[in-house]
Amino acid sequence: MQDPMSSLPLAHGIDVSKSQGTVSWSAVKEAGYLFTFIKATDGETYVDPTFAQNWSGAAAAGLLRGAYHFFRAEDSPQAQAELFWQTAGGNGELPLVIDVEESMDQTASTVISNLTQLLEQLQQLSGHRPMIYTDPGFWNGLGASNFGDYPL
Repeated sequence: MQDPMSSLPLAHGIDVSKSQGTVSWSAVKEAGYLFTFIKATDGETYVDPTFAQNWSGAAAAGLLRGAYHFFRAEDSPQAQAELFWQTAGGNGELPLVIDVEESMDQTASTVISNLTQLLEQLQQLSGHRPMIYTDPGFWNGLGASNFGDYPL
């Protein structure tokens, strides 16, 4: 039987941070991209210096926007949630996203516990379930099977 999702058209998007420098949002739109996830924060204290500019530029170009936070397993989940929410809030058209790529020398159980707390706090603040953005190899290495309700 064919997967019903395989017949849906694909929507293309990009993720950006200060690493991309100045983004030409009109060129992104002209290239056929429909959405973007924009880095807002990292850990407990870092705010991406290009977030506000990218956020307004993507909106002006007519792209759907979502903000993402780079998760630091060794940092306080509450402090990370507060910084991300204060910076990005619930203003985007797409869900809030947590970028989970590194254990930061923490055990898998610590990563899972802190990530769970962060996701739950963001869901309380926003009223919506955040998404998890990760690499399959890293994610599978955590043995994180208790995140079934969160889209990956």
